[in-house]
Amino acid sequence: MSHEVIMPALGMAQDTGLIVAWLKRPGDPVSEGDALIEVETDKATMEVEAGRSGYLAAVLAEDGDEVPVGQVIAVISDTAPEAPVRRAFAPGGAEPVGAEPTGVGSADARPAGADWDVREEVPRPVTAREADAAVPVTTVDPACASGRILASPKARRLAAEQGLALTDLVAAGHPQPFHVADLEALRRLPTRAAAPELHAAPRPSEISAEVPTETYDAFRAWLAAEHEAPPDGPRLLAAFAAGAYRAASGSIDQAILVSAYDVAPRGVLRDPDLHALTDPLDAVGEPSHLIVRDLTGTAIRGLRPGYAPVPSLTLTRAGDTLALHLVHDAEALPPEAALALVTGVAARLTDPLRHLL
Repeated sequence: MSHEVIMPALGMAQDTGLIVAWLKRPGDPVSEGDALIEVETDKATMEVEAGRSGYLAAVLAEDGDEVPVGQVIAVISDTAPEAPVRRAFAPGGAEPVGAEPTGVGSADARPAGADWDVREEVPRPVTAREADAAVPVTTVDPACASGRILASPKARRLAAEQGLALTDLVAAGHPQPFHVADLEALRRLPTRAAAPELHAAPRPSEISAEVPTETYDAFRAWLAAEHEAPPDGPRLLAAFAAGAYRAASGSIDQAILVSAYDVAPRGVLRDPDLHALTDPLDAVGEPSHLIVRDLTGTAIRGLRPGYAPVPSLTLTRAGDTLALHLVHDAEALPPEAALALVTGVAARLTDPLRHLL
């Protein structure tokens, strides 16, 4: 009698399995529970055990074949086969579960009364363990065409532990799947030239603060009552930030240029802290010393801009709290000056009259 081995479903959403390696050769004796094959799914590589004892009479899918779940991939017979079969999986031509495999060797591959009287043996491909690891190969194994590397779980684990890259074996053209024995060939490969060092962008420094909104809201309400064209949020924040920046950086006599934003740029304002808050300011085209974003009128509750050489100060609002967040390059704005800047702006938001004195 014979027993069909099918591609198992190793996951709930699995449709196919990729054969990494057969652990038994056609004709080998097998015992129930022996590891028969390694199968890779989109989740992991697992060993599939033989469901019964006997002999591996036929292997109907090769290493690297992707086989639908439920297809017959091997046959285990009770008696040793005279001519074991090995062939690749043929999509659309494999027999479904329960069907008698056909077309092996000849039309009478399984005559009546015979238990897998197989008539053909396909030469087994030479594996990396049997190949001379010192002989360079210039072609890449077709099994890697899908981008996946075929390797046994133990080989993967040992390679990771020893800092070895299986991709180097692929690049050298060693046939897949890779096993533990192939790691020795991997160690003998010439050392690759070190890749040019990549310099990442400097990591910005960040400072945050929170203040209550009560005094700031009262101040803006007073400005709106006293002036026909009161300053909006970005104009106020630009003035507060420029004054705090001037004091923090020690640039008392230097012009301070501030890029003002809400959700869109308002332009670069020159010395917004040295003019009356209600004075209109023309934007200039020079690079700014500081970027400010007033997002209190939006639904945004936090913003952390990426690295920029120019310090960036953002104001957001959540209920009765104003949040300040400064991102800066520590070389362009030293930590002490950055702390003084955030502290100065927070003090002006808490007591706006401080800015006017």
